[in-house]
Amino acid sequence: MMQKMIRSFFIALSDNSILNAGAKRWGLRLGADQFVAGNDINSTLNTVKQLNEKGIACTIDHLGEFVSEKNESIKAKENILQAIEKISSEKVECHLSVKLTQLGLYFDDAFCLENMIEIVEKADKHNIFVNIDTEDYLHYERTLDILKELRKEYDNVGTVMQSYLLRAEDDMKSLKDVRLRLVKGAYKESESVAYQDKEDIDANFLKLAKIRLKGHTFTSIATHDHHIINEIKGFIHKHKELIW
Repeated sequence: MMQKMIRSFFIALSDNSILNAGAKRWGLRLGADQFVAGNDINSTLNTVKQLNEKGIACTIDHLGEFVSEKNESIKAKENILQAIEKISSEKVECHLSVKLTQLGLYFDDAFCLENMIEIVEKADKHNIFVNIDTEDYLHYERTLDILKELRKEYDNVGTVMQSYLLRAEDDMKSLKDVRLRLVKGAYKESESVAYQDKEDIDANFLKLAKIRLKGHTFTSIATHDHHIINEIKGFIHKHKELIW
């Protein structure tokens, strides 16, 4: 119960425009710097290089979502295009994660798709993968629609599957040839669309992970949960003849 209350509290804070503006200005000084690779593309790629040297591949994400102004979305797109050029020129092992509500989905689906076509096309020319983050359920179906439109022309784009969604298994099966990142899910959703209890979310996460690991398409297992990590390791060891 306490975990749910804390989660609801911080999600409510994220929806407050005044607090969002303050977070952008003061967040790094208040401790967020330990989670942020850099405050510009050059400092970010320096961090990526250090991680690459340790054998760690990376993804970078220009922070921001639920943008409501076209000029902000255009600026975000330009930052992403710049990042693609830098990733290519610096030859780092790194791909991109993007949020569609930062690129126009919050107010204009067609405009968002135009931005994404430009991003994915440029990334494709540089052999860079683009991962579309899934956000709140209000934008979920439209996110999948844009992904499917992009996949008609480009293979270098995938998305995130949230294990707390009741429909996650069916959606995952429809995306069996699409590179995915599997997460638990962070947004507060109603019981009509999402599991509410941690036990159910974890069980579905493991179920989805095992289905994908037996498949043939790249899947990122994204969790800090050591119980899940250990079970997945055991599953891989037991079924390595199917996975490898």
